[in-house]
Amino acid sequence: MSKISTDPHDNSSDAQVEAIKNVVKFLKDHGRVLTTAESCTAGEVCSLIADVSGSGCVLYSGYVVYSEQAKQECLGVSPQTIQQFGLTSEEVAREMVLGALNNHKPAANDSSEKPKPNLAVAITGTAESDDEQDGVVCFAYAARDGDDIAVFSESVKFEAHRNEVRSRAAHHAILYLPTFCQRFTKS
Repeated sequence: MSKISTDPHDNSSDAQVEAIKNVVKFLKDHGRVLTTAESCTAGEVCSLIADVSGSGCVLYSGYVVYSEQAKQECLGVSPQTIQQFGLTSEEVAREMVLGALNNHKPAANDSSEKPKPNLAVAITGTAESDDEQDGVVCFAYAARDGDDIAVFSESVKFEAHRNEVRSRAAHHAILYLPTFCQRFTKS
């Protein structure tokens, strides 16, 4: 598990916005369309990306699945996985990301060729706790290339207060997307 006690990215708002703009440009340039599954970040990844002008061509959807029940109902996370590994686990994050990526079927009357998501990120974690899980966030990334799906997961411990953990986790998820695409996909 990685441990981050200080923000590895420039804390200035302008630098953060510019970094996210660069990620949106990368996704556009590589034909990636993103869907998210967010628990502890509660939609912050989608919000940060949506702040970038023109992001509509790379942002398809976002699931905020804060509760255990929502993870199961919206994304098909197995109750057995939650029971065995806990909500703050890479195993749950991996099921969330695959649920988000595979949860998009064409509407009955939709004859358009609009791109469906081919990239997903999932985040689940504990932004605040009195035990060893405090600040632990699990990330999973998935990308579809034809019939192939690449999945990667990681856990990071952020040494910060609750809302700073959430903010850092959202930024971490976004800023890792190009690295994931370059390392684990064909595009």
